[in-house]
Amino acid sequence: LKSSIELQGVQMFWKKKGEPYEQTESIAQGVMSSLLDSTLSDKFVINPHTSVGIGIVDILINYFNGKTVNSFLIEIKIVRSKADLENGIQQLFNYQKNKKAKTSVRLIINLLEEEFEDSERQEGEFRQVDVSINVNPPRPSDLDKRKK
Repeated sequence: LKSSIELQGVQMFWKKKGEPYEQTESIAQGVMSSLLDSTLSDKFVINPHTSVGIGIVDILINYFNGKTVNSFLIEIKIVRSKADLENGIQQLFNYQKNKKAKTSVRLIINLLEEEFEDSERQEGEFRQVDVSINVNPPRPSDLDKRKK
């Protein structure tokens, strides 16, 4: 999924170089929901923009593991500045606790020129994974490096 979004990111998120669309989070939410819905089995139910009791999560995935229904959360973070990276971490842990979702993903849509590493954190039994997706147009010099 990550590489699919990165490949299409230039067309999806940018009006023109240096000018992203205003509704980048809505675009990312729609794309992720569609990709997940088309790739996951019938045991998974994709619920975009869903109330989790104390707020709204971008995507709630419910799945049946054979015995119980479990939840998995995806929160989309549009990064326009480095400060945006820290926003929403505790909020997502609170959502997880409310939905008893052991794992969640912060999908980092990176609009900055620099790369961010994927990372994860733990709070008690709850785990968060950050997946950074670079949607910046590649520079011609970067394309030359990929060929080598």
